[in-house]
Amino acid sequence: MHKLISLKKVIFIVITFSSLSWAEKYSSEISVGIGMNNISFAEIESIVNDPTRNSGPIEGTASIITADVRYKLFPSNKLDYFVRLTGPLLTSGGNSYFGAHVGASYYFVNSGSKFKHNDEGNTLTFTPKLRIFAGLEVGTEYLIYAEEDVKKENDLIVDVGIHAGASFNVFKNWSVMPTIHVARGAGAKTTTLNMQGVLNFVYFFKGFGRSSL
Repeated sequence: MHKLISLKKVIFIVITFSSLSWAEKYSSEISVGIGMNNISFAEIESIVNDPTRNSGPIEGTASIITADVRYKLFPSNKLDYFVRLTGPLLTSGGNSYFGAHVGASYYFVNSGSKFKHNDEGNTLTFTPKLRIFAGLEVGTEYLIYAEEDVKKENDLIVDVGIHAGASFNVFKNWSVMPTIHVARGAGAKTTTLNMQGVLNFVYFFKGFGRSSL
């Protein structure tokens, strides 16, 4: 009899958690923003072989105001997967930057996504007011750079980085989200350290797949 009661408890717990998993539906989000990129670069000495130059390998910093667009998909309320695209808005000194990255974030404070929970016919919608998160990303950069008497050069770079940020809900489906990104990269001509600060405006919307709203 005791074993039968224990078995019923296990079955009840499994069914309960299973139903909760299917009942919760998470939103996706899209955001646009403006950021500041500071990219420190150094040419690799072994590949610089231009007789027209008056100097050897160069080092410098490119400071660029960029536009940022990203899409986030939530497989759970604590995790997101994202795609992020970055391009120049204002450049100086002949420097420019384009970036494409994919990554994931874990949410330490509150749910990462706005979500709905269905309970016996009643639907409850939860919108996180404050979110704090951090994660990893990998991607490519296309860097155009110039220093003093060196003509414009360009390089395609692969980088790996970390990021952290917070999101503050301001109205229903809208939030503001400051983030910082730091990445180390290497290309055919250069190595880079990219530090970026971004302020994004976030919109929650119905996403794709079973877990979307």
